[in-house]
Amino acid sequence: MTYPTIIVHVDGSNLLEKRVEIAIQIARHENACLLGVAVTGLQADAEAMHLARRRAGTALEHFSAMAATAGLPMTEQRLAEGDAAQVLCEEARFTDLVVLGQPASGESGPEASVDFLQYVALNAVCPVLIVPASERVFSIGDRVLVGWNGSAAAARAMHDAMPFLQQAKQVHLAVATDGMNAAQGDATVGKASAFLSRHGVKAQLQRQPVTADAGHALLQLSGELTADLIVMGCVAHPRGRRVLPGGATRVVLEEADVPVLMSH
Repeated sequence: MTYPTIIVHVDGSNLLEKRVEIAIQIARHENACLLGVAVTGLQADAEAMHLARRRAGTALEHFSAMAATAGLPMTEQRLAEGDAAQVLCEEARFTDLVVLGQPASGESGPEASVDFLQYVALNAVCPVLIVPASERVFSIGDRVLVGWNGSAAAARAMHDAMPFLQQAKQVHLAVATDGMNAAQGDATVGKASAFLSRHGVKAQLQRQPVTADAGHALLQLSGELTADLIVMGCVAHPRGRRVLPGGATRVVLEEADVPVLMSH
């Protein structure tokens, strides 16, 4: 399993360069086609749309320059009109990985929010990689922490992260639950370890005390292990496609300082 096609969301964020750098790093390693997608967002009138298209075009020029400097052999760019989250989910149907960015401090707008990240992670048919709003991210995938609670979302994320897991120097499998799935996570962690082993991945088991704050527990463990990638499932409230306030998914989306790969 590889990521032959990778999308990176291109916008006017102050942290765009870091996001594109990570996407380029992965694309080079995977020998992938990197597609930069910029979206105008929903605009009130023709003049606002014209300005939004100009801003998106400028961002794409910056993306193209970075890709050219990096010497990537396969790149494309796309400028689309409409809601960014919807457009990215539609484009995700024809790609293997979508790269997004945590909003930088002080940024505003529909795309500069955790709601934007969670919507794409919940509705894209491929895994989503969230690059943190941190300038200290230099590597990705050397030391991977997999959050495991026995859920379908956690299993999907583990499957989708296989290209990273198979190349990692260290893989840690953490039984980190929200308290509700504790027994399920503990009962299936052996199967998860065996599955990884059959794919050539030797995972070290990290057992954590059951806590109602699984998100912060996972982030704390990530820091202790100096992980440079977290892999976890993205879950939603059963009545709507919104993440439970205070749930592990939202905590990690808001506070992670390392890249996070999520699947649903």
